Formats: sequence, C-alpha cells, structure tokens
Amino acid sequence: MAEPPGPRLVEPNRISVVLPVCNGEKYIQAAIRSLLAQTVPCEIIVSDDCSTDRTREIIHTIGSPRLYLLETEPRGGQFVNFNRALRVAAGELIQMFSHDDIAHTGFPASQSASIEQDPSIGLVYASGNVIDALRLPSGAHDDDGTPGIIDFATYLAISSRHGSLFPSVSCIMIRRQVLDTVGLFDEGIDVAADLDLYNRIAERFVIARNRGMLLDVRVHPESVTSDRQAPLKHMKDELKILPFYRHHLGEAGYAQMLRHRARTRGATHGKYILRSLLAGRLSETRAAYEALSLAHNVPVCIYHAIVQAARDRLARLLPTRHVS
Repeated sequence: MAEPPGPRLVEPNRISVVLPVCNGEKYIQAAIRSLLAQTVPCEIIVSDDCSTDRTREIIHTIGSPRLYLLETEPRGGQFVNFNRALRVAAGELIQMFSHDDIAHTGFPASQSASIEQDPSIGLVYASGNVIDALRLPSGAHDDDGTPGIIDFATYLAISSRHGSLFPSVSCIMIRRQVLDTVGLFDEGIDVAADLDLYNRIAERFVIARNRGMLLDVRVHPESVTSDRQAPLKHMKDELKILPFYRHHLGEAGYAQMLRHRARTRGATHGKYILRSLLAGRLSETRAAYEALSLAHNVPVCIYHAIVQAARDRLARLLPTRHVS
C-alpha cells in the first residue's frame, strides 16, 4: 500500500469525503469536481484500488490542495479500499461517496446540518436523484416513508424485512467518533459490508434522514451492483448478516422475518437461480441454490419468484384502465 497523504496543505477540514475507485475513468472527474465546487470546504480522500485505466492520470490533472490520492497495492476490493481511505481521513464528519455519483451545491452542508441536529445522531442519510450513464434522470430516492429521526426499533423493523435503508453509500455521512466506536467495514464480507456497518451503528446511535435532493446517484451497467455475480455474493453474505436479526428479534420474530423475506429477497434470489438454470450456468445455479438453502426453503422462494414473474407479465399484457 502506498504511504498515506503527507501534511495537509490547507487548514484541517471538519468534513472528509472518502471516495474509493477502481477503473473509474468515465466518471471520476465529474464526481471530484462536484465535491470541489462545494461552499463548505472538505478534504477529499480518493483511494485508487489498482486501476488499469486512466483514473490515476485524471486525478493527478485536477491538482487541488484539498484532494489526496492514495495509490494502493495490492487490489483489495470495494470495502478494503473504503477502509484505506477512512483510516487517513482527518475530518470530524465522514461523507461516503462513490466515484460515479454527483454532489449538488450544498450537499455536504445539508448533511452536516442534519447530523448536527442532536449529538445522539451518529449517521445521516440523504435523498437523491437517480441518473443513468449519460447523467439523464431516471428516478428518485426521495421519500421512502421513514421518519426524520429513526430509532433502533424502527430501523430493525425496516432493515430486517428489506435490507439496507440506504439506496447508495453516497447518501451516508457518519461522525468520526461513531467509526471509532463500532469499527470500520468488515473486510470479510464481500458485498454486504455496508449493511453490516449500518447495523452496528444503529445498535448504538440514532439515524437521521436528510430529504434534500442534492445528490445524483448514477446507475449504469458497469456499477458494482450490476455485476452478474452480485446476487450470488449477496446470498452468501446474507448468512453473515442474519445472526444480527436473530439476536435482536428472538426466535419467533426471526421466523416471521424469514417468512416475509422468502416472498421478497428470497423471491429475487429465486429468479436469479431460474435465470442461471435457463442460461445453462449450472455451477452458478448449484452454488446459489446451496447458499440460499442455508437460510430459506428454496422451492418456496422459487414459487414466489414464479408467481411474481407471472403477475408482472400479466400486468404488462393487460390494458391500463383510465378513470375519467
């Protein structure tokens, strides 16, 4: 791993933005420029995970004294890379960020105002616009029904049934002292280490909601979540996450949670198994079946997957009825 940044060239900032990247040449400049344009000064820690494209070259051309590049070896993956940046971030407040997202003017300021409403708040998450690869709007994560302040009971009720409350890691600002208390991302968890961290934070701290629409979250075919293997990785990681819910819900509540998740997340995994089988990817099918079976009754999940697919297809075939 390369040495951490040297002495700061500007006064220490209260906000550190941590931005892991690997082969992000298409979007990294726009992401960094959007952060440098903020009225509230932030240090930006970019940790490059062995990019083989022009990512590092692009970052070097920006040349801001608020921008620090970690050129790391060997490749560690998303959450190892996040932790590398977190370990050297100097701010009291840590804003997570993805290399393909865009911050509107005032975004870090609105995040810090939300988290500083009360000292018991350890994490705030923002609303955001969904954009595509060309930065064209394709949706929004605006009001998901959660209250402005989320206590642990509310968090547990939502997270146990639906997974992460937060649509993107770029939505998240955390107090430095929170990470000092609960630790960093668990590097033994492949794709769900963010949910594991949020669970640990929710146990100890209050979560706040920032509904300002000052963030663009980019969804595109090259993103981590678009990886064909992502569903299988999620199934395997879920086994590491489920004990948290079992501990807090008790056996009866945990059994009820699994029944609900069989109809939702389990059905999504069931669709992946069916797609893999129909595509002839038998090793993927077997691995997914075995991973899912450790938490759920797989035939039940596949049944719900088929029912959902049939319902969706019927809805597309039936004409929409307009009421005058």
